[in-house]
Amino acid sequence: MLRSTRRLLVFASLLTLALNIAEPLIAGQYGKARSNSVGPLLLIGWAEVGVRHEAVFDRAEVEGLRRRPVAAGRLKLGAV
Repeated sequence: MLRSTRRLLVFASLLTLALNIAEPLIAGQYGKARSNSVGPLLLIGWAEVGVRHEAVFDRAEVEGLRRRPVAAGRLKLGAV
């Protein structure tokens, strides 16, 4: 499931990139095309790195804090 979701995110990002830079490239406005490409490229990068980044922090233990169950939509963290 996660693999297909990442593929969809990358596809949508590439499509957004193409749509964002097509008009400036045709008009010869290379600087504008470069600045318009920043957002989609960040999305593509986050699609590749974000899952692993989140997994690392999910496993990290914060010293002095213990996990408590989420109650009524609020996360409760407390010192030990």
